[in-house]
Parts: sequence; C-alpha cells; structure tokens
Amino acid sequence: MHLNLFIAKRYLLSKKRQNAVNIISLIAIIGIAIGCAALIIVMSVFNGIDMVIKLSEAPHTPAVVIYPAEGKFIKSDSAFLNAIQEIDGVEHAHIVIQESTVAKFKDQMRPVILKGVDEDYILQTEIEGTIVGGGAKLQTPEGVPAIIAGYGVASELQLEFRKSTPILLYYPNRNSNSISPSALSTIEVQLAGVFAFNQEENNSQIYIDIESARKLLKSEGEETKIEIFAKEERIEEIKKSLAEITPENRVIRDKFEENSSFYSMIRGEKVATFMIMLFIMLIASFNIVASISMLMLDKRDDTLTYNAMGLTVKVLRAIFNLQGVGIIVTGMGIGFILGCMISYIQENFGIIKLGGGNYLTDAYPIDLQGIDLLIIFATISIIGAIAVTLPVRYLTNKWFKQQ
Repeated sequence: MHLNLFIAKRYLLSKKRQNAVNIISLIAIIGIAIGCAALIIVMSVFNGIDMVIKLSEAPHTPAVVIYPAEGKFIKSDSAFLNAIQEIDGVEHAHIVIQESTVAKFKDQMRPVILKGVDEDYILQTEIEGTIVGGGAKLQTPEGVPAIIAGYGVASELQLEFRKSTPILLYYPNRNSNSISPSALSTIEVQLAGVFAFNQEENNSQIYIDIESARKLLKSEGEETKIEIFAKEERIEEIKKSLAEITPENRVIRDKFEENSSFYSMIRGEKVATFMIMLFIMLIASFNIVASISMLMLDKRDDTLTYNAMGLTVKVLRAIFNLQGVGIIVTGMGIGFILGCMISYIQENFGIIKLGGGNYLTDAYPIDLQGIDLLIIFATISIIGAIAVTLPVRYLTNKWFKQQ
C-alpha cells in the first residue's frame, strides 16, 4: 500500500484528539448522502412525469402536423399526401378536418371539437384500444354517419345508442351572411362508440368520417391539417424532408412545438429543481472544507514531522486529499444506494400515491435513468474535488512557504 494512502486511511478511521473533527466529518458524509439521494429521486420523478406525458399522447398524437399558413383550410392534395408517406421514417399520414361545433341530443346541447378522419386513421392510430362502449366505426351498418365520442361528452349529453333519436351537429354556414337558424349547417349522426383516454379529449372531442365533416363545414376538397405519425427519434429528419416538398402556404410543426409552453415548463422545472439541489450540495460541501481544515489542524504536528522526515509537500497534500475523497466517496455511496433503492421501490410498488383525480397512474411516476446517475456523479465529484483541494492547498502553502 502506498504510504500516502496508508496514512490517509489511518486518519480517516482513527480517533481524533478533537471530537469535533469526527462530528463534522460525519455531518459532511450525511449531507452528501442526503443531497445525492435527493438529486436521484427528484430527477427520477421528473423523468417519470415525462414518461407519463408520452404515454398520454400515444397512440393518436401525431409526431408532425402540417397547417395552412393563413386561414383555417387548405385544398386537399393526394399527390402531396403520397409524397409525405414515401418519406423514410413516416409510418402513416392522414388528411384531417378539425373544428369547433355544437352537438345536441334531445334537450342537451354543448360545444365539441369535431375531428373528421377516414377509416384508415381509426385503424392505424389504434383508437379501438380506447373504446369503452360501442365500437370504433364511423358509419352504422345502414350507412348512416356515426361518431365516436369522448366519455365526458357522451356523459354530459347523455348520449344513447339509439337509431330513433339522432344526434344533431351544428356549424355556421360559411356561405351565408344571415343570422337566422337557417344559416346553420346541420347534419344528423348516430353514436357508434365511446372512447376514454385523457381528460382533455374525453371532455371535448368526437370523431366523425371526413366526408360528413366536409358536408357540415361546407369545405369540399379541403382540410384543416395533415397529421403525420412517426417515431420520436425520427422527427427532425422527417421535418427536414418535409421542408423540401411542402408548399410555402403551409406550416410544419412537430409535437413539441405544438405544446411548446408545456414542454418548456417541464424542462424548466427540472433544470430549476436540479440547480436548487446543487445549491444545497454546495452548502453541504462547506462541511467537507471544515472537516479537512480541522483534520489538518489536528494533525499539524504530525505533518511537520513527516515533512522533516522527507515527505514532500506534494505527498502531504495527497494524504489529505485522499481523506477528503474518502468522505465524498462514502457519502456518494450511501446516497446512491439510498436514492436508487427509494426510486426502485416507488417505481415498482408505488408506495407514495397521488391525490384524488383522473390520472393515468395512481402513484407518483418515477423513472430511474443511467444518464442522470452519471450527471449527478460527475457534478458531486467536481464540487467535492473543489471543496477538498482548496483548504488543503491553502494550509500547506501557509505551513511550507519555503517549499
């Protein structure tokens, strides 16, 4: 064993003349352990929130959407749609009409978001997996237009699977300047199915076949957007390819730009929380400075003796640096074990529950990721190295000015 490592080990484990050195060293270890564990847990919780957001989007949240640059509608172009579907990485793309309308059933009436799609959209986006009543169809067996309504919409309108009583959809007639009831475009539909996914869609959205939507909105040969589905890791490549073929009167947005404020808020909160925890770690590092300083003062006579026996200042610094490394490694080891253990238990057993509400999960979501552990390890190591090196260099320079 190297001499400096041997002496550092003895200093770390041996009893000091000043009991305060032991106490401060223990406080430093506890501070690092708690800070490290807290960083792991907090970062994992934000990862869990991000994971839940992604789960709430799938499967019918498009990766990229193309909108008209001006106005609500653009002309349909099958050649353009075919060109999109040929782009490498695109799984499927669909022409969609989406607009706010009013739905009425018997005496109940409320605004809804009408989404006109084709049968392929229903099949390829796996909406059938969210159906809790009826089926995922856009027409009745008799060929009557049908809707798939969100659970909240169906509940508030008290919709029924009855052929005798139609559901009425209203939209202002784009070709009329009158304010009379005749200025409203109207179609009759039946209820085919009820879906339940996330709260926002449940309480606002209905699906209808795109031709019926065009009839209601008086938008023959037009759409409000094109939805493109692809894997998240291919979004940037697909956007670059789309930019080469998309006309100037259309705008390309990915799902992160669609909800930029929300995603920015999540990322900002994660960064802000990480910085706050780092600040706490910086405060805890003062205990390392105090511990190393008091240890060096406690062992000052030994240090001068070692120097007189031939040990260089470089070796003496290494001894106390290793003492500090021992504190940091011990604290980080305890913190990593504690943080990973708590994260694992919450992730697999959901001990801490969310409050009442309509959530995709009943426990706080958590997702432990290796990259976060590496970032935390590197950050604490840098803070610890600075906290150890500064007092050691300062005191050795003060004691051995001539060297």
